[in-house]
Amino acid sequence: MARPLHLGRSSLLNRRHFLSTAATGVAASLALHGNLLAQLQNVPSSLPDHALLDRDEDSYWAAMRRQFLIPEDEIYLNNGTVGSSPAPVLRAIFDAYNSTEKMDQQDPEDYPIWGYASWNEFRDPLAAFVGANRDGCVVKRITLPRPVKDAAQVLNLFNDAITPRTRVLFFSHITTFSGVVLPAKELSALARSKGILSAVDGAHVPGMMRLNIHELGCDLYSSSPHKWLMAPKGSGFLYVRDEVIDRLWNTIATEGWDDPKLRAERFQRIGSSNVPALWGLRASIKLANDIGLDRIERRHRALADYILAEMLKRGAASWTSPDPALRCAIVTVNAPPVPRMDLENWLWKTHRIRIRGAEPNKLRLSTPYYLQKKDIDRFLEKFEEYKRDKKLGS
Repeated sequence: MARPLHLGRSSLLNRRHFLSTAATGVAASLALHGNLLAQLQNVPSSLPDHALLDRDEDSYWAAMRRQFLIPEDEIYLNNGTVGSSPAPVLRAIFDAYNSTEKMDQQDPEDYPIWGYASWNEFRDPLAAFVGANRDGCVVKRITLPRPVKDAAQVLNLFNDAITPRTRVLFFSHITTFSGVVLPAKELSALARSKGILSAVDGAHVPGMMRLNIHELGCDLYSSSPHKWLMAPKGSGFLYVRDEVIDRLWNTIATEGWDDPKLRAERFQRIGSSNVPALWGLRASIKLANDIGLDRIERRHRALADYILAEMLKRGAASWTSPDPALRCAIVTVNAPPVPRMDLENWLWKTHRIRIRGAEPNKLRLSTPYYLQKKDIDRFLEKFEEYKRDKKLGS
């Protein structure tokens, strides 16, 4: 029996508990806004002066106590398990969300997708504060055609690349480069027939289109639902087929890490976790279910088909796939001689339209369900305007 890796304590994802509490999600978020922020406003905005510590130590620490939201009548003697974040930390978190979630960074290539940068502004203070290769492998890459013609073409490419030394077949269910939807079920079956593991990168799938991992038959499936499920950044999941769980190394040693009876749960034993992010993940799942995945997928495909057809009319070439089954909500086109970085900067800084691409002329256009047809038409209008202003032809 295949088991997905759980994301939080079992009570968080217990079906009965989930169904009984899902209806309170909006009320809980309103309570957060009304209570937590209100409490923060009552907390002193500055820390007590160090001079007070020299004059009256008890008064200094009493003033510091007011930086915490722990009720005055509560005596908390359990920092050994978890500490309460003080007001400066909470304000920093809220300020960061307020800044990043607007998606209005000055640089059109700057995104709050934490984890793809060196983040020295965070690493350096930590390094100063604390005063401070497993095994080799060969990665054989497969280059997909642009565009992918059909599923058989993909299967043949992977099959021809497999050798007796191949141990893992790793592929993206939906590629970030072009948005093509690869035949994950067939590729997983191919791997199984060769006696190798199938590991699937599903970063773009949850929330974009319907997903049933059991039907895919893969051995591992991982995803980052901050993209199309629009869950909190840093949330994610790893599915491991039960039959291969014992073959995986655990990268974190904590209670239960080496207990095979825990099955997939031993991989989530990571100690302190960002549980509020799991609440956000659960809320994003409920929202998608409330709208309906079939409605969302249908909307995604319709918007993507529309923008693709319009870009083809404007001389661009599709790099995704002519097969509608192999695309969903990402359209990638090649649009020479349009210089993508100049276009990207012009669209964002002049017209507040944000796209992504790659040099020299690739444009990747995503169509989330909340996008309006008038938004796409505005992009198309400005795309034409840019080409006219730059004298790049019709």
